[in-house]
Amino acid sequence: MRNILRSTRARTLLSVAPAIALAGGLVLAQPGPLLITVDYQGSGTVSQDHQLSVFVFDDPNMSADSLPIWTGQLADNQKTLTAGGIDASTIWVAVTFDETGGYDPFSGPPPSGSPLAIYSTDQTGMPTGIELKADQDTEIAIAFDDTLRMP
Repeated sequence: MRNILRSTRARTLLSVAPAIALAGGLVLAQPGPLLITVDYQGSGTVSQDHQLSVFVFDDPNMSADSLPIWTGQLADNQKTLTAGGIDASTIWVAVTFDETGGYDPFSGPPPSGSPLAIYSTDQTGMPTGIELKADQDTEIAIAFDDTLRMP
């Protein structure tokens, strides 16, 4: 019985601890924004109708079935997109180019055959996790062409 009471007290304390911390003025540091510069070097032209879509994931196993935790678009090439409010300390980034025009990245995965890039600093091309630092900007650059495509 005594262990049950201790266990219940511990659970209660753990469940109210965040509220106590916030009420006391303790603020947990949030990851700073991710600044993503994209350079599409393929045969198409980036425009309002043929945009670059940027997807941020909290898991390195990205696929057409994965749900990004952040999505954004660029209508100009060689520009920087700011991804803020990301609630993850390590993220992975993929970028696609809309060759056919009219793709809405908020409605589902990119069309099959779309040019694709996955942020990687690895010689093998494996996705590289990006560590977001508390209250600090993190900058990455992704350059890609038409070589790699969505399955």
